[in-house]
Amino acid sequence: MNVYRKEFRDHFRSLLLWGLGILFFIAASAGKYSAMAGDPAALGIFTQMPLGLQAVFGVGRLDFTKAVGFYGVLYSYLTLMAAIHASMLGAVILSKEERDKTSEFLYVKPRSRESVLTAKLLAALTMVALLNLTTWACSAGMVRAFGEQADGLILRLMAGLFLLQLLFLACGLAAAAVSTHPRAATGIAAGVMLSAYILSVAIEVNGGIDWLKILTPFAYFDAKRIVGGGEPLSLLYVLLCVALTAGLTGWAYLRFPRRDVRV
Repeated sequence: MNVYRKEFRDHFRSLLLWGLGILFFIAASAGKYSAMAGDPAALGIFTQMPLGLQAVFGVGRLDFTKAVGFYGVLYSYLTLMAAIHASMLGAVILSKEERDKTSEFLYVKPRSRESVLTAKLLAALTMVALLNLTTWACSAGMVRAFGEQADGLILRLMAGLFLLQLLFLACGLAAAAVSTHPRAATGIAAGVMLSAYILSVAIEVNGGIDWLKILTPFAYFDAKRIVGGGEPLSLLYVLLCVALTAGLTGWAYLRFPRRDVRV
């Protein structure tokens, strides 16, 4: 488990910064909501937005007079932040030795690449889980600070967020497993993640292309349906996330041990 400890130690500072970033974002948003909650005219700004932006923010589907409704808007940004962290972590954790030209110090040791990949994956899973727990604690704290109880709802949203984190982590791992150039791996992971997010926004703006939702994980667990409509997590999308994550992880285990490593 030396590889696990080293990877966790190497990426802990980055994890801490991401956690602080999420804490600051939620705290700042809570402060903004606190100022708006006592002013109905301020909340009316949402209804004056263009129809496309109203769809993105969930106007008419989320109750902005409640903290949990306002949190539904924040959730889409939290998923983007968590997805960026997970996809970049997956790509970097598997390719950083090639980036730093230290591959020979790791891969000449008497252990298989599969075992190295497993240790790196476990370290990444630990960090993804910790960021999810941080997000859950901050989210629940924000809603409770306004005297509302929505622990079950927040937990459901965090479960969806964790599935998205695992999917984008696997995407980053798969990109690093097939690419012999570290920068290409991070570029592929970032490109896939950002394309999926842009598509999800386009779907919200143009309701006529809802059938494309299956192509973007950001549309799988929509807070506007879960918070505003009280819907459970979609079983179809849960199973799709699990299948895609398993497939991408399996692809990484298949390709990484067989490709040439840059030294």
